[in-house]
Amino acid sequence: MAQITDRKPEDVQEAARSVVLAVADHLTATNPTDVLERTNLLVCVGAEAYLLADRSYNGKGQAISQAAMDLVPELIEGTARGAYAELLREVLAANGGQA
Repeated sequence: MAQITDRKPEDVQEAARSVVLAVADHLTATNPTDVLERTNLLVCVGAEAYLLADRSYNGKGQAISQAAMDLVPELIEGTARGAYAELLREVLAANGGQA
């Protein structure tokens, strides 16, 4: 059985896209009109990477989280969670991922 630490760099990028999509889904479903704080964004990305890495933040979990953060656009103060989720989907579409 393959382990998360067996991932190749392209697998990490695909996992990062999955994390960004999961974050977009979460932001859309949970209080989409509230303002998104940077700390909350970091927690969401880290939590989704942790789940994708079989609840481990060792090994590639950190790489997945960092790769996902590299994909997300700058968060402008005052941006609503739902609006930011749409930006995330646009980034995914522009980078060849599903949105």
